[in-house]
Amino acid sequence: MFKFASAALAIALLGAGGPGVRFEADGVRVGDRLVQGRDIRVVETMLVSGAAVEPLTAAVEIGVGGSTLVLEPGVRAERARDGIVLTVHGKKWIRAEAKGRVIFLANATIVRATEAGWDLGGGRALEGAMRVRVQQDDPDKNLEAMKEAARKAEEAMKPKPPQPPVVEPPVPPVPPPQPPPVAKKLRVRRVFGDDPVIGTDPGELPPVSPFGN
Repeated sequence: MFKFASAALAIALLGAGGPGVRFEADGVRVGDRLVQGRDIRVVETMLVSGAAVEPLTAAVEIGVGGSTLVLEPGVRAERARDGIVLTVHGKKWIRAEAKGRVIFLANATIVRATEAGWDLGGGRALEGAMRVRVQQDDPDKNLEAMKEAARKAEEAMKPKPPQPPVVEPPVPPVPPPQPPPVAKKLRVRRVFGDDPVIGTDPGELPPVSPFGN
């Protein structure tokens, strides 16, 4: 609910008696209290040490030299020799914004306060007060996903050439099953061109069926 609180809300809280936070040479000042040392402790609605600030429930405006840094919950600002190190929990990104311009930063990026605003390294800069918040996803991957979705939508809108109708080949009829063939009984009949009885010894005659077969 408070994760994406607006800059106006953060400033209103400070104006209504909320803690004024500032990085100083000998520690971090929260209102009238100067926090020193390396131990992290809960002060108001923040985690604070002598060199770091991380808001827990609402955005916090922090003075760094002549510049202003607005931290949203989940982003930690820690003083280093070369500037302020911005970190977030896990493998996430940091979204930095000022005067409508947005720059995505990798985790543990060092930024430097200048009179004009913030030097983010690599020739990148933001003028004026800078608001930073957690970015869940890699912005480059999000951009590629958006481009791919747009490409697919464009392809879907293009007219498709007519396709020839699909003709299914005729299915040949299946013949009905046939009964198995019946084996025929073999019948043997003796056939003689001449009468075998004439001129033949009765003992040499072949046996004759009593039925004439």
